[in-house]
Amino acid sequence: MLSDRAVTFLLMTFAAALLAWPHLAYVIARRSMHPVNAERRHLFIDSMFAGVIVALLNFRLVPSTIVLLSVAMNSIAVGGMRPMLFCCIANALGVLVGIGLFGSHITNANEPYSTLVMLPLMVLYPLLIARFAHMASERLAEKTRQLKVLSELDALTGLLNRTTFIARLDRLLRACDGETTNVGVIFVDLDNFKTINDSLGHKAGDRVLTRLSGRLMQISEQGGLICRYGGDEFVAAVQVASINDLSIIAAKIIRDMSRDVSIDGTRLKLGASVGISVFPEHSSDAASLISRADAAMYRAKHRGKGTTTFYDEHMEHASAIKYRIARRLRAAIQKDLKVHYQPQVDMVSGRLIGVEALARWYDTELGHVPPGLFIPIAEEMGLIGELGMAVMRIACADVARWRAIYDTSVKMSINVSVLQLRRPEFLDDVCELIAQFKIEPSQLELEVTESALLDNVGEARSTFERLAQLGVRVAVDDFGTGYSNLSYLHALRIDRIKIDQSFIRELFTTTTGQSIVSAVIAMANAMTLDIVAEGVETWAQARWLVSHGCVTGQGYRFSHPLAPEEFERWMIANPAGLSLLVTECSSHS
Repeated sequence: MLSDRAVTFLLMTFAAALLAWPHLAYVIARRSMHPVNAERRHLFIDSMFAGVIVALLNFRLVPSTIVLLSVAMNSIAVGGMRPMLFCCIANALGVLVGIGLFGSHITNANEPYSTLVMLPLMVLYPLLIARFAHMASERLAEKTRQLKVLSELDALTGLLNRTTFIARLDRLLRACDGETTNVGVIFVDLDNFKTINDSLGHKAGDRVLTRLSGRLMQISEQGGLICRYGGDEFVAAVQVASINDLSIIAAKIIRDMSRDVSIDGTRLKLGASVGISVFPEHSSDAASLISRADAAMYRAKHRGKGTTTFYDEHMEHASAIKYRIARRLRAAIQKDLKVHYQPQVDMVSGRLIGVEALARWYDTELGHVPPGLFIPIAEEMGLIGELGMAVMRIACADVARWRAIYDTSVKMSINVSVLQLRRPEFLDDVCELIAQFKIEPSQLELEVTESALLDNVGEARSTFERLAQLGVRVAVDDFGTGYSNLSYLHALRIDRIKIDQSFIRELFTTTTGQSIVSAVIAMANAMTLDIVAEGVETWAQARWLVSHGCVTGQGYRFSHPLAPEEFERWMIANPAGLSLLVTECSSHS
């Protein structure tokens, strides 16, 4: 037998262990990679402590039952019946340890009979509560698992969502670091998808995305990662032994995306453009690889839809230049943006019909930046709304100034981007400018390029209706370059079409040039649409256009785009119209 002093020391040590153990168990579980498994191991230790306590209580019925039931309830709630059985074994071991350390004898053997009567209730009731608690915890755990799965997937397609994809790609890259295998990031963008949304509606578009995502699932089934990155964009990540394997995968994706999709009996033809970046050659982190694959995809689209492009360092240089231009343009919109004007004239009488406002930008660092460069960048960087309204404000101010000085009402044509038309405040801004500068709505004509319009017929319809109600005219710019068809001209409130300068340039150089322009003029006249020929540079072109029914022309034959003060001098120098043109036309009639 142990001495009283030894027993006292053991009791104090045991009490200290009881006090320290809960905090220690919490710290271990929190730092564990699998906290649930750690908690179950801790239950085994808890049960051993309970067995020792029962021995210390000399097996008194009521307190011993309470101690053992507490452990049993906890084990059932956490893990079910199987952990409870293991905990019972741990109880027995704890009892043996307690007997070995402190000795044992059973006291209160003659406790009241009522205690024995209550014993079934004391046992069954807590166990039933524990069982129900365990069932509820299992249901909660299943719901949590389902929610976790849903939080990782795209709701429409069932593919990974962007956040989960990036996290898993980062883990994959860390696992592949130092190995000889390559990881390719493949950025896929669907071609012509917006046309489906506009013509058949977004529900049909969603069904198309679901069908096409099913074709991309093969990448996931083969051990790769695939996600819907946003809209009609998908990103995949695959481990490959060589770069050639990525080209093969990309070619298969393009073939799969190009197969017809049948929706409600309608067969739809799409395609895909693909950009690829490679780990570790192009970057070592997920975000950069995706960004560079995205840049490569845009290069593929510019080269021609349905193609694949690998990222290269020149794209990064081009991207740096693009962001530099965007940064300088943001500041220039407020103070350095200029607007030049190119006259549109009646080629019979020489009378000024109107002018087209053209944005110009000279930067102290970049020099003269052509519109063909900074306008697409403004669209991509979200500056087109601000840029477009700045041009419109300057143009409206000049119209008001010319009216005040020269007592003339000049009609102003202003190019607008489809992205501007999408802005909810666009119509309000137009109304505000009309009121601010006190100009007639009919003096304003907004030009939208045909190619952009064909991709956004649905969105443009309501905006054009509102513009027509205001009295603002709408023109289709670069007509003929977007595979023109009569249906969208009927669907939209169009006032004028502008024949693209490429057709005017080929009037006398190709066998089909005159036939195409004649057909466009005949169609416009049949639909009672006004028509303007762009890029008129010779008298021969002007005479031919007039003789075939196109009276209004615009081009270098009449004037280059002019700064405001130069245009004013041009108006003063031609008070009665372009008499030279009248003479030229008359002498050849």
